[in-house]
Amino acid sequence: MPHGRVYRGRGLHVAACILFNRESPRQPLAFVTRKTTVAASRLSADGGGVVRLGNLDVCRDWGWAPDYVDTMVRAIRFEIVGDYGVATAQTRTAEATILVGDAGKTRRELGWQPTVRFEGVVGRMVDDNMELLHRSRQ
Repeated sequence: MPHGRVYRGRGLHVAACILFNRESPRQPLAFVTRKTTVAASRLSADGGGVVRLGNLDVCRDWGWAPDYVDTMVRAIRFEIVGDYGVATAQTRTAEATILVGDAGKTRRELGWQPTVRFEGVVGRMVDDNMELLHRSRQ
């Protein structure tokens, strides 16, 4: 039984959000998404090089972390609390087995949808990496 139900059973206004992969420039460098965007930034800044990735046959659902925070705020403010899946429902290749979320209830009940698509997530992360590289070389 999800933890939220236990507290709701005690009369508390509790919502639970199950967050699929959320990305931002704040992710640690150990994450494949950060490794990829940092490598792309270095290739762009240096004009060449090699990026080594793991298994490209598997897929993952990537979303923009601030969009997921928006969902959590909407969920707790919604008059009827519940449990919500937060995901883009789109996959891209990465190094884990296929993970794709169903945010249907979240979209219907909370009126939420991602504001930043995959290409924008990658672009924002690369832009942030480029800024960090630029600052470190000054």
